Amino acid sequence: FYSLRTAVQIGVLTSLFPFVSMLGTMFWSGIADKQRRHRTILLVLIACSLFVLIFYTIHPLVKNFALLLLLHLILSFFSSAIPSITDSFVLAILGNILCKRGGGGQLQLAKLIGMNNEKELYGQQRLWGAISWGLSSFLSGIILDHLPIE
Repeated sequence: FYSLRTAVQIGVLTSLFPFVSMLGTMFWSGIADKQRRHRTILLVLIACSLFVLIFYTIHPLVKNFALLLLLHLILSFFSSAIPSITDSFVLAILGNILCKRGGGGQLQLAKLIGMNNEKELYGQQRLWGAISWGLSSFLSGIILDHLPIE
């Protein structure tokens, strides 16, 4: 992939990701919060990201830098908000659990952190997310090593 690119092209691809990611995260997080449809937005973002990734890997026109740049920008825009919306989704789920344990009430971050020392629930979610990410990356590497991909 990178062997087919010049240093300038690699620099353009790499430098645009943070900028587009910032815009994408603000856009998608704003929509999810305003519409209160975090699950739906999250599923749409995952589906769009997977579609772009699959297109990235199988389409022969990706050798064209303009198309590669477009796909990279689209992927950055859709995939960037997945972690923040997932965190928001997990906090909302944990907040509902804590509110049920605590006798109801409105979910507020300060309440979530201080209530019955249950903040460890979020830490556990992050820990197991990191472990599963690491394992899936490791297993994906093994699988890709055994596939006939050039």
